[in-house]
Amino acid sequence: MIFIFSNISIIIFVLIKSSITKQNASIDPLYITEYFHLISTIDKPLHLKKHYGMQESSIDFYPGTMNIILSVPHDGNLRSNLPTRPKYACRKSNSTNKKCYYQNPCVSPLFKIDSKLCSIRHGRDKNTRLLALALRYELNQLLQLKPFVIINKLERSKVDMNRFIDEGTFGASNSMHAWMRYHFYLRHARELIMNNENNYGGKGLLFDIHSQDHEERWVELGYMLTSRQLSTKDYTLKSS
Repeated sequence: MIFIFSNISIIIFVLIKSSITKQNASIDPLYITEYFHLISTIDKPLHLKKHYGMQESSIDFYPGTMNIILSVPHDGNLRSNLPTRPKYACRKSNSTNKKCYYQNPCVSPLFKIDSKLCSIRHGRDKNTRLLALALRYELNQLLQLKPFVIINKLERSKVDMNRFIDEGTFGASNSMHAWMRYHFYLRHARELIMNNENNYGGKGLLFDIHSQDHEERWVELGYMLTSRQLSTKDYTLKSS
């Protein structure tokens, strides 16, 4: 997801290990459990119906007091009657164009399911909700300031909030409404930051939080560098 703060385009992906409890053996797992229980209960999301007139059980929105937004699109486990997105999208038959078309089913004989180039991810980024709340808690302890936090609670197999709306919903009406509501709160947090010139200068950062299970066990930052840029060592960025 890309937000523009005063003509600065910023996109940051923070990826963590999926299993929080697989930490250094010297850390007591009970302490970790108690810690995450604390950070998930000490702070409550905003009552959306009271403040925005929206009855919304699929989103947790935590208002902030600083110019940082934490977005958690892939840690949802809330079951719903939304249609399940297919595992593969469509592509034009006998075409050299690699563009995928997010149709269910493919609309005409000209389009065929492509399982190689157009696979759809359904995986959950477990524990990223807890990570975001931990970051909010620790920043408040350190600075007495809280970042905005927006958490999607729907299963990724139903809606992918971290893709463009066509791929994220496959055009299903109710799924599109859910996608738009999530992005409403992201835009709302962004606007609150941009309109607060006195405290933030109209600038802010969005951290899009994901998890991974790479065996190196690194914390990874993504800067939108392409493989071509990396291979040619072209590290100049117009945006990140």
